[in-house]
Amino acid sequence: MNNTIYDLKIFADLEKEVIDDIIKHAKVEYYQAGEIIILQNDESNGKWYIIKSWEVKVEINSMQVALLWIWDIFWEIALLNDEPRSATVIALTDVE
Repeated sequence: MNNTIYDLKIFADLEKEVIDDIIKHAKVEYYQAGEIIILQNDESNGKWYIIKSWEVKVEINSMQVALLWIWDIFWEIALLNDEPRSATVIALTDVE
């Protein structure tokens, strides 16, 4: 498990100053337990997500396929390939 945002594999080749700039420009969003963050088959909202606190579940066709928690990253193929979201992501707890 990653201990901080600086430990994320996606940032491995970036200098600390670049990561700090990403953090500075990031928008923090909050979701309540049970709230849908991403809905399967929706169009991309142009965002990718880093979980700062607590956990979410990932479902495909209403079946749970993964649990994600602090410092896990999720975004969908939709962000990169202009395709519908491939999964639903639901907050299991209050999430930042």
